[in-house]
Amino acid sequence: MLRIALIAFGVLVAVVVVAVVGATATGYLVVGDPGSALGQALTGDFDRPNVSVEETTVGPVGVPKGGISDVDSEGATVRNRIRIENPNHLGGKVRVVEYDVYLSGDRDGSYEYLGTGTVRGIDVPPNGTVTETNEFNVTHENLVTAAGRSGLSGLVSGGTWYARVEGNATVALGPASFDVGFESVREVS
Repeated sequence: MLRIALIAFGVLVAVVVVAVVGATATGYLVVGDPGSALGQALTGDFDRPNVSVEETTVGPVGVPKGGISDVDSEGATVRNRIRIENPNHLGGKVRVVEYDVYLSGDRDGSYEYLGTGTVRGIDVPPNGTVTETNEFNVTHENLVTAAGRSGLSGLVSGGTWYARVEGNATVALGPASFDVGFESVREVS
């Protein structure tokens, strides 16, 4: 009976060692803190990741940096720098971030739809933060519709405009998966 118990214990130890080594090698485990990560994985006691938008810019198509005043007749590129914070001991992957961008000349006024962005497959380190810049193009017509025909002259001549970004991210951390909603309002000028 003692022999069977020792064999079972040995197998359990081997499985735990292989799991920890594999998780460390793939980056899903913080080196130096495997006990916390393993405990978190076994108990399922995960903290919700945080997703936010650090910066939104609207510039001419194909130009890395630009302001709304630089928009030309070809359209514009909307760029969002998305930040994912992982407070957990296990790393993982952002499966998808989908978001909509709305534009307004009044921070507290009504916003008009500008476009949609999608990001997939971002690796998230354990106890860490990652940022990803995502962009999509909008036509001149879509920009005019979002700004309103009367607002376009103010948009191009340097008026202050605001972008509201609303979205949802699916983040997988070890055995846990989270759907995280986010919203931000940023000035773009």
